[in-house]
Amino acid sequence: MLWEGRIVSALRLSSLTFFAWSMGAACSSSSPPAPSPPSDAGDIDASGATDGQGEPDACSAPKRGDFPCDVAAVIAICQNCHQRPPIRSAPFPFMTYEDTQEVYFGTELRAQRMKEVIEPDSPIQMPPPTATDVPQLTDAQRNTLRAWFRACTPPEPEGQGCDKGETE
Repeated sequence: MLWEGRIVSALRLSSLTFFAWSMGAACSSSSPPAPSPPSDAGDIDASGATDGQGEPDACSAPKRGDFPCDVAAVIAICQNCHQRPPIRSAPFPFMTYEDTQEVYFGTELRAQRMKEVIEPDSPIQMPPPTATDVPQLTDAQRNTLRAWFRACTPPEPEGQGCDKGETE
């Protein structure tokens, strides 16, 4: 009987591991990415380049352009703090599309981190619920950003979207 319990526990752990991996591998996951299993696609660095053994996926390729205007309207709330230069201890600006495509930490892009922190159940929710002078995101605004994240944060062509503070 003891071995049956161990088999059930091992199967549950295996199922949870696969579930966590599959959610982390998808562009539309809402949880932090799980470690990737080995693959023959090659390693992708933060710039979207590979180690020569494969091609980067659509979500990791470097992108340039402008925010889509519906996304920019929501990002305007983030820009209360994520200005150039950032204020209120914000770590970086979100004034241009390219700002969201820079590396946040390791190989995670700022847009990927944004995807995590806009959720109401995030341990570090943005905007902070205690910020009384910054409006909280509505469900419709979160849905606008979620759709953009699911699509792998596509830009509008440079000069045709709604970036603020473009310096180039």
